[in-house]
Amino acid sequence: MPIDENLDFICPFCSLHCDDIKIAKKNDKFHVTNLSNQKCIQKIHQYNLDKKSLTYPKIKNKQSGFSEIMKKSKDMIKSAKDISVLNLGTDMGSIRSMLNFSACHNASFDHVNSELFFNTMNLVQRSGYISTTLGELKNRSDVIMIFGSQIINQHPRIIEKFLLPKNSFAQNVKKRKIYLFGNYSNSLLKNYKNDKRIIHVNFNLELTDALINSLNNKTYINKIKIKKNIFEELLLNINKSKYTVFMWTGSDFKKSNNYQIILQSISNYVVELNKLSRAACLPIAGSLGDTTSNQVTTWLTGFPARIKCSDNSFNHDRFAYNVKRLIAESQTDLAIYVSNFCREKIEINPKIKNIVLGHPQSKFTKTPDIFIPVGIPGLDYRDIMFRTDNVVSLALKHIRECNLPSVKFIFDQLVE
Repeated sequence: MPIDENLDFICPFCSLHCDDIKIAKKNDKFHVTNLSNQKCIQKIHQYNLDKKSLTYPKIKNKQSGFSEIMKKSKDMIKSAKDISVLNLGTDMGSIRSMLNFSACHNASFDHVNSELFFNTMNLVQRSGYISTTLGELKNRSDVIMIFGSQIINQHPRIIEKFLLPKNSFAQNVKKRKIYLFGNYSNSLLKNYKNDKRIIHVNFNLELTDALINSLNNKTYINKIKIKKNIFEELLLNINKSKYTVFMWTGSDFKKSNNYQIILQSISNYVVELNKLSRAACLPIAGSLGDTTSNQVTTWLTGFPARIKCSDNSFNHDRFAYNVKRLIAESQTDLAIYVSNFCREKIEINPKIKNIVLGHPQSKFTKTPDIFIPVGIPGLDYRDIMFRTDNVVSLALKHIRECNLPSVKFIFDQLVE
C-alpha cells in the first residue's frame, strides 16, 4: 500500500493542541515526520493500533456484536435508578451528546479533573484574577515563573513553542528569564544546563505563598528555603520586567493543603505588579480535554462540571454530583466512563454496573461489564477541541480508517 506522507495532524493528546505536526501513514500505522522532540513523538505514536488493541465490543470480557452490546447497554440504563457519567477526556461533539443523554436520563455528569479546575474557579469567584494567553506568553513575556514540573511533563512541546520559541512577535527571546520552581527530572535539566535563560530553583511548592509574599514585600525570609542571591536576582528581574507571567497546573498541587492560599497570593501579587508594569496568570489545563469539557458544559448548562438534570434543567452541587466520589462509594447504580485519551488505568468499582466507552489502548483496574471501543478524535474522526487558554478552538482531522464509532455516535444511539 502507498505511503501517505506529510498529512496535517492536529494533536488532541495535550491541551496545547499543536497544529503544525506532519505525519506519514501506511496501513493505518502513522508516524510523525517533522519533529525531533522524542517525548512528544512517543506520546502520539502510543495510539497506533497493535495486537493488544481492544477493537471489538465486549460483555464481561467476551467479544460481542455491536447490536448485542447496544441492546445490553440500553437494558442496563433502563433498569438503573441512578446513572453517573464520568468524562475522562473527549471532544466537543461527544460532550454535547453526553449532556443530552444526561438530560434524558437524569444522570449526573462530571469531569475526572473537576476538583483541580474548581480550585482555580474558586479564585475567579472569590476575587477574580488577571489572566493571559499562550500567544501573549510567547510574544510578550520577559520573565516567566513556573511552579511545578507537570506543565512540562504533560506538554512536551511547551518549551520550544511558547517558552523559548525561535520567533517572537515583540520580545527578544534571548533575554527572557524562565524560573522553574520545584523538582524537575535530571534529563530535562541536562538538556538546558547551558542555557542561562532557564533557572531551576529546587523548591518546596507548599512554600509558594511565602515566596510570593516575600517578593511582594521585597524582603527575603529564611522560611522560603532558597538562596538569598537567587531571591534577589529574581526580585531584580521582576522589577525590571515589562511582562511577568506566573504559570502552574493543578496536578502539581493535588496533595497540597495550601493550594487556595497559594493561588490567592499569586493573584494578589499580579495585581500589585500591574500598577507599574504588566503581569498575568496562566494556569495550564490537563491533557484529558479539561478545557473542552469546561467550555462546552458551561455553554449548555451554565456550570462547568458536577451537574445533574432534574425537572428539565441542570443543577450544580460540588459534593452531591462528584461522580468520582459517587462511584467510589457505590452511591450510583450505573457508571458510564468515557475515555478517548486516558492512558492510566480506569478505576472500575465492581460493586456497581459499569459501561466503558474507551479508546483501543484502554486499561482498567477491573474488567468492565461492558466495553465499547471508540475512535480517537483527530485520528479516527473530525471534531473540535479547545486549547488550554480558552481562546482557540481547533478543528481536528480524520486521518486513519479503523471503523470505530465516535463517543457522540454511541450516546446518540443510547437516547433513541
